[in-house]
Amino acid sequence: MGYGDDLLWIRDAEQQQCTVTPTRKTRPIPHRASEGLWKHLDFVQSKGVPVDELQHKDDRWARWYQFTGWAPTPPQTPITDICKGSDWDLVHDIESRHKKFILLCPDPKGQGSHHDVNKTWYHWQGLANILSDYAWDLVRLTHEERPATYKGVHTYTTDNIRSSLTVVARADAVITTDGFWHHASAYTGTDCVTIWGSCTDYRRLGYDTQANIYDYERHGPCYTVHRQCQDCVATMWRITAKTVANALVNIKGLNDDT
Repeated sequence: MGYGDDLLWIRDAEQQQCTVTPTRKTRPIPHRASEGLWKHLDFVQSKGVPVDELQHKDDRWARWYQFTGWAPTPPQTPITDICKGSDWDLVHDIESRHKKFILLCPDPKGQGSHHDVNKTWYHWQGLANILSDYAWDLVRLTHEERPATYKGVHTYTTDNIRSSLTVVARADAVITTDGFWHHASAYTGTDCVTIWGSCTDYRRLGYDTQANIYDYERHGPCYTVHRQCQDCVATMWRITAKTVANALVNIKGLNDDT
């Protein structure tokens, strides 16, 4: 469970008139809430819920995708009500250097996480090579513990999730796998290509407004966690850089010679 889930819970709080006071102790999140996406939400503060005590109802929402017919809905709260002041410094720095940029997000969940290997896509450098022919700069956000670089991609470091959200909001498009970045793109209305492979299901976890790349013909979705699924890995290898680049070109309405 990550920050993408927080966006879904924020939407739930909006719909439920912010009935966020926990009904039972489940997953306390003071380590995230104090500096994360909930910090500036006026409709939370107005209910008198201390941010450091905020907890989510994991007994229902941690498994929200299992309910037939459900699909994620991004928050309606304006991004400026979540991200303020210094949260915008990083994107201002990026925009001062890059007039137009595509945000690449190669890190699906972080090394060692429950979906690390099965959501990993293996052709980011090939994609960067193809996109170098277009009029975008390529930007990647990372943390210091994951400093791997790609040729032709400008890497910036951040440890502030709200700052990351502002970069998503100002990007020309985002290319990512299932996780925070595709939820953030839906929230900010940013064009997005999401690479699903076969581990998780775009029909339950994805957005119709995005270009969803998947391959369930031979396998999945299987939701394998905490261990490598060879079929999911094979699927991600089969999805080519050209396929992803074409999806981006299509949603941006460009011609191959642009």
